[in-house]
Amino acid sequence: MDASFGSLPDRERKKKNNHDYLTTAKRFFKINSQIRDYDIIKAKLEKYTSDTAFTQLTDSLKRRRKTTLSSAVKAATVLRQLPVPYLTIDDLGGARTEAETVDCV
Repeated sequence: MDASFGSLPDRERKKKNNHDYLTTAKRFFKINSQIRDYDIIKAKLEKYTSDTAFTQLTDSLKRRRKTTLSSAVKAATVLRQLPVPYLTIDDLGGARTEAETVDCV
């Protein structure tokens, strides 16, 4: 998403709607990555369930995941309410794709 957004003309990147959508999406993706990391770590720690220290760590990860998940739901809700950026060829400054510029023989 960053690469796509970075390839846009300045006037499109600076539009408030596009910027808000990108910022919120990045926040959501970051939170989602944390949740995935918690799940991976927890799965690896569950192999050592006989040790109380690992059990405590697993319980702590479960609590963190639950808290982070509520943040992810809030971010996803905000993201769903934002208008999805939509661009036309004209928004890109009249740029044409290679398929559009190649002469058909």
